[in-house]
Amino acid sequence: ERRAARLMLSGAAAPPPPTGTAPHAGAEDEMPAAAAADASAAREALSADQAESAAELFERAARASGGWAAAAMQLRRAQSLRRLGAARFDAAEAALGTALRAYPNYSAALLERALLMMDAWRPDEALSSLERLDSLQRDDEAILGWLVRWGDVGRCGE
Repeated sequence: ERRAARLMLSGAAAPPPPTGTAPHAGAEDEMPAAAAADASAAREALSADQAESAAELFERAARASGGWAAAAMQLRRAQSLRRLGAARFDAAEAALGTALRAYPNYSAALLERALLMMDAWRPDEALSSLERLDSLQRDDEAILGWLVRWGDVGRCGE
């Protein structure tokens, strides 16, 4: 409670992303060569602002992979789809669901789900993902900042 009060009183803008939420570092090392090539092409497509192509390539890489690599590709697919706007939020949510069914404690996927729910203006679901993330990373004040911010949004909508 004291941490929450300190953050609310600080009047800070949006908190930074929580630590430890980067996609699994070695995921692409675990991928077959064709899947790694698709992932590389997807990253290039994203850098060229071609999120639709990137999403398709990440999906193909996920299907050709297994384990952490597939979950990381689903996460990256969801990130690409979220960039495309509200029309693709359902597909992004499905990709995150696939990653989180395989790895329920996948912090990066939980954070992306929270961000997606924020973009979709579904504060209760954003809070649910943030609370799960907070239970995994108790010492990260950035998560608490997001919880406070979105808790206020949820209360305003009631």
